[in-house]
Amino acid sequence: MNDSYTVKQNLTSSSKTFQGRVHRIAIYLQSKVLEIIDSNDSAFYLIYFKNSILGGGELEEITEKTFLHKAFREGIVCYASHPLFPLLLPKGRTIHLPKTNDIFTQLQNHLSLLEVSLAATCMDNFIEKQQLVSIIRQIFNHFKRNGHFAKAYQTAKILLAFSPGIRAIQEIIRASEFEKYRKIEQPPLLMELFYYQNRTERKCEIYLHQLLKQQSRSLERLILFINLFEIKHDFYDFPDFLSLLKHELKPTDQYAVLKFLCECSPAYSPLIEQLIQEQISLKRYPEALSFIVNRIPQLSSTHYEIIERIIEHVDTSYILHLPNVNQIINHLYLTEPAKKEDLVRRLITNLLKIYEPSKVKEWLHPIRENNLCLQICSEVDELESLSRNLDQLMKLGELYYQLGLVDQSIECFAWEMELNPTLLEPIRWLSKLYEEKGMREEADNYKKLSIHMAKRA
Repeated sequence: MNDSYTVKQNLTSSSKTFQGRVHRIAIYLQSKVLEIIDSNDSAFYLIYFKNSILGGGELEEITEKTFLHKAFREGIVCYASHPLFPLLLPKGRTIHLPKTNDIFTQLQNHLSLLEVSLAATCMDNFIEKQQLVSIIRQIFNHFKRNGHFAKAYQTAKILLAFSPGIRAIQEIIRASEFEKYRKIEQPPLLMELFYYQNRTERKCEIYLHQLLKQQSRSLERLILFINLFEIKHDFYDFPDFLSLLKHELKPTDQYAVLKFLCECSPAYSPLIEQLIQEQISLKRYPEALSFIVNRIPQLSSTHYEIIERIIEHVDTSYILHLPNVNQIINHLYLTEPAKKEDLVRRLITNLLKIYEPSKVKEWLHPIRENNLCLQICSEVDELESLSRNLDQLMKLGELYYQLGLVDQSIECFAWEMELNPTLLEPIRWLSKLYEEKGMREEADNYKKLSIHMAKRA
């Protein structure tokens, strides 16, 4: 559930509070951006880098080419309907923003300086760009001054990606001490940007997964799998996705992901089979049955076997609401007639509580085509025949009773008593049936009436 969050921001002269609900979340590079909307439709943006809060602020609109613009355009955007949305939300309901002047100093306690330089590029919506450039240049100078040319070169590349027009940096990295680093592949921090932008291409997708795996960013990998399946309706490595899903999420969350993906594309058969397995494992039998019947256009013998396993765990009234269920039953229990008899009897008993025997006989038609030996079919035929003859109300009532339909049986015997008020048999039946229903007063009244009539006879 996406409850309200309160963001508290300590400013130089005062404290400011913003309260609202998370509308969407962007996953981009190693960052996460939360867009929080309040009751006035104002938007507050909260930025995290590697799960460390950087800061944020209220914006009327997002400026083009800034970090937030890229995050929501090039990143993976999750709304409340996304199955992993709850896992991306902050744990606490109150979020305290660090003071702007302290952000990058605090980050150095648990991030490398290279990561701090990349984190700085995430804040251009809230901190002057020249100030951020200055922070990154200080890190570059630190590495260069201490002879860490590889890290200095990577920092320079981050800086130039953020602000391409800095000629001084361009000229510095052309110097001889950086020559060997120019021939080396781009650092992971920058390659990730390229992979993200081109993730729909199979090669970049695979490289991005490898990079995320090396850095133990499992939740992001899952989000990437889901994002690309939404786009391409395919997995480059379905077993890897399943392994990751089972390792990282609880069974209920696994199920939510599988269900979400099946709704995106019901044509990917391995995914469908996996969802059905999860539904059965979680004992979501009605959902499994409904999914098979409603979402799989051509049922196979395997699907019918699965239906046989789960249908016994599903309420009869639910089964009857499934489309064409009488045609499906025709393919069930082909070698176990006793089980088919039991299932059909359950369904017929429910139908007879609502419909006349003629309607129920019509419903039975697809089933009896290949199952003429089912006893319930003969009983329904007899019910339908007796129901057309008022002289057969006693037999009709007895047959309803044999089927466990006490109310219908009572109705038959009540009619018989009205038509033939001198007969004792329907009155005795009524006394017996009301007794079974626990209606003692009615049962005693009919019993007294039968004794009185017997004495008069």
